[in-house]
Amino acid sequence: MPLVIACLMSLTLFGEEEFYTDNPSNRVVKTGWVNIDRSHYLAGPIEAPEHLNSGITVVQKLCMVCPKVEDAIKDYSSLAAKFSGSGITFLTSYVPEAPHSKEEVNEFIKRKAIKTSVYLGAMAEAQKKNRKHRQLYVVGPSGEILWSAKDNTEIDKLAKKLASNQVEWTIRSIEAAADSKSGLALMLARRFKNSNPNEASRTKEILNRLQASPSARQLADLEEKLDGARRKSDKKELLNLKSKIERLAKTCADESKDEIEMMLELIGE
Repeated sequence: MPLVIACLMSLTLFGEEEFYTDNPSNRVVKTGWVNIDRSHYLAGPIEAPEHLNSGITVVQKLCMVCPKVEDAIKDYSSLAAKFSGSGITFLTSYVPEAPHSKEEVNEFIKRKAIKTSVYLGAMAEAQKKNRKHRQLYVVGPSGEILWSAKDNTEIDKLAKKLASNQVEWTIRSIEAAADSKSGLALMLARRFKNSNPNEASRTKEILNRLQASPSARQLADLEEKLDGARRKSDKKELLNLKSKIERLAKTCADESKDEIEMMLELIGE
């Protein structure tokens, strides 16, 4: 039986009280994120805690009984599409408030055409003790909560916050990734230079330093291809990239191993 099904079946009722019980058999806490693992995966692109820790992450907590959730999901998806390629990750956290079977939850996700990564009970470590059911928040590279709304329908407020902070938050993401994930940082720095020419001087030092590194350029090219394949859900290209990355893993320098492991985790099996 697949692990994700076994996990969901163990939560016979997706009751909040049962879910929030700390049980090592169905919970993980890894590098600042909770439940970003295979056993809690529901739909959309596969995520990795290290990837979320390397940038800005937006989280929408919801379930199918949330009031006005239909419009909120639609608006959230539109906003995610608008910021596609920006380095900002949009995550949907399904947090149960009423008893529904896994089949009902999966059908709900499919029917509402949720395209973002969906995980059962995903949350930033800083939100672990927050039992509020309906929520919308933004997490920084170091795991801090940068902004939050009263409920998960305030997409207009989220859109304004992202628009006004995108430059600063993108720079923060580039700086956070520069030391340990040079390829990701270089990819984001290249994009930032192209989309924000008036602000490009602020990341010029990082861009020039990483651009001078052959390994950083190689990793950045792989990161670019991986990002495109994940956004298009191109399984053939993902498998092709997995083979290339696995070959690189055998010869890469030690400082590149963490980033390579992260990329392989994003591809999944």
